Amino acid sequence: MARKKTYSDLSSVLKELPNYLSKSEMFSTGIYVLDDLLCGGFETGSFIQLLGDSGCGKTTIALQTAVTLCSYGKKVVFIDTESSVTQEQLSTTGAAQYVGNSLFYICESTFDKVEEVLDKFISTGKIDMFIIDSLASLVNSCFTNLSDGISITTNSSLYGSRPLTNFMSKYKSLSASENFCLLFTNQWRQRISTTGSVDKAYGGKNTIYNSDVILKLSKIAPSGKNKEYKTLFNSVNSGMDLDIEILKSNKKAPCIYPCHFDYGKGISNMYNFIYALVKKDVIKKKGSYFEFKDGYVEVKENGMNNFIDKIKSMNINLYKYNDVIIDCFYDELNLDK
Repeated sequence: MARKKTYSDLSSVLKELPNYLSKSEMFSTGIYVLDDLLCGGFETGSFIQLLGDSGCGKTTIALQTAVTLCSYGKKVVFIDTESSVTQEQLSTTGAAQYVGNSLFYICESTFDKVEEVLDKFISTGKIDMFIIDSLASLVNSCFTNLSDGISITTNSSLYGSRPLTNFMSKYKSLSASENFCLLFTNQWRQRISTTGSVDKAYGGKNTIYNSDVILKLSKIAPSGKNKEYKTLFNSVNSGMDLDIEILKSNKKAPCIYPCHFDYGKGISNMYNFIYALVKKDVIKKKGSYFEFKDGYVEVKENGMNNFIDKIKSMNINLYKYNDVIIDCFYDELNLDK
């Protein structure tokens, strides 16, 4: 038996080891608030869980993120386990222009097939992000193989169980070693407990433990924490108001911040800019009227809907008020800058 190589000094060991800290890269999500909450966006080597009720925009937001990365020249694999992505969605989110070039759309619903696809793409070393939409819809391949005749009620550990634990552990390890980001959408499922029915995320402790970041999406309640945000955009009928809540992150403490979701497009940065500028009195609210003045540019409109339409039609750049927006963001969350 060959003897293992021994080392006489520390420098010799360090020379043979990779620089583990130099490989990570930060990706902007294209969503202003989310990038701030995550100190820059999504990081390679991380597992991101996007959690929320059915119909709260998880798929569209995942596509929105994919489009942002593709616009920066990154490559993304999007795995649709529910066969729910439509041509219209690809078009309205802007994803259609990247499909087949830097965005690779896959439609598979079994652990085996998804594993096969992931392994092939990972082996190229060319993919920056994988998106699985949704984790909760993955099933064991035996249930879709009609020739096996396996019942969904079988108790066999080989066929009847979902291999979620092995799946999560494998790709958690690979995301770190191969330096890619994996984002998966997940949803709540109702469970009965001693205190009544409660909502729990699919996968339980397994998905919680393996996720580096958990983001929860939920509709803003009329009497909830961010009711002021909902009231401000109450007349806007192009989407819905959402809370983004960080349930887990190693960069920021748990917190909640509001945003506006445009149907078919994703989270709109403009609404958060307007909200911040109203809070900081840069946009003045006088009853139902909204007024904004910047040099020779002046906007005065009755109702938020008309105000937003005017801002868009005049191509007014609200990004220039970045410092004001950040001040509002941190004030709202009581965070240190």
